[in-house]
Amino acid sequence: GEPGLGELTVYVGPLEISSLRFSIFVSETAATTDSSAETNSVQSEMYKRIFASYSHSDTPIVKACVAAFKAIGYDVLIDYETLRSGEDWSEALERLIDESDIFQLFWSSNAAQSKFVQQEWEYALNRRPSDPKMKAGEGFIRPVYWEQPTPNIPESLAHIHFKYLADLANLDK
Repeated sequence: GEPGLGELTVYVGPLEISSLRFSIFVSETAATTDSSAETNSVQSEMYKRIFASYSHSDTPIVKACVAAFKAIGYDVLIDYETLRSGEDWSEALERLIDESDIFQLFWSSNAAQSKFVQQEWEYALNRRPSDPKMKAGEGFIRPVYWEQPTPNIPESLAHIHFKYLADLANLDK
């Protein structure tokens, strides 16, 4: 009679393209085809807009991922393509983060030392979660890393899972 919480995440290669959070109620009684059993359906869409946060020292890796995201139909919000000349870049980046479905954090030792990456993830972390049961940034910030050992993760991001992508390590050479 208690709900079981779950998440189904869909990947194309190493790139996450969609995520669906759900709950199911589990009981000890035998399964039945009784039409009075309650069922609910849930829908989810692929992400449409992805904000890429990264250190410029990691540009070759990020460009490869951005190309893959674009090839499968995403609008990638990335500074070198999206910001206009003369624009207040800090204000513009916050607007782009607000407009995105996910905040793709490319985490590396370079990113860990970048004050600009820190400003972006701190802003994303303070964005209000769509689900009140979720912690700040959870479900929105999607960190990936490719270096071993894992670059230092700030305490305020430690509650978010950082996904290791070995395939990206090969692009770093």
